[in-house]
Amino acid sequence: MNLENLAKGMEIRNLTKNQVVFKEKAFGNQEMFFIFSGDVCISRSLSGIDEEINHLKAGSFFGEIALIQNVPRTASATVISDTAKIGVISRNQFIVLSKTNPEFLVVLFKKLQERILIRTENRDLLHIQEQELNAALSNDIWIKIKEETKQIPLEESTEDFNSEGSELSTEQG
Repeated sequence: MNLENLAKGMEIRNLTKNQVVFKEKAFGNQEMFFIFSGDVCISRSLSGIDEEINHLKAGSFFGEIALIQNVPRTASATVISDTAKIGVISRNQFIVLSKTNPEFLVVLFKKLQERILIRTENRDLLHIQEQELNAALSNDIWIKIKEETKQIPLEESTEDFNSEGSELSTEQG
């Protein structure tokens, strides 16, 4: 797919470093973006910290989820190169383009499938890491409990219990 041909009739934005294309959770204005030049960082806020989930270069596109589904943005997009030339395609242009250029849809669907697979793999990896962390924490807690109980002599702990028990029975009686 030739991006220059795609650019005909498309709004072109010339952006500079650190300019935000869109913010996560913002309702999209039903636009999708193509990178003609420059780099864009796609990031998500995880526990208040922005984490890069994708680094896109010229020839890439982004913002298709909000365009297709009319949902809030699932991530933020920020220019990270000195400059970037970004093409903007509206929902109406997208519909026309999908009818007149089937190659566009093939490329779009392949990229969407790739992104879904990567997200699924990452989610599975995070789930495994979470399970391993929980197991390690549980194991550490169990080891600490065992170490602490080893430090208390059995007779002493029994005497403390018996003396406390007898004091309780004396106070109650």
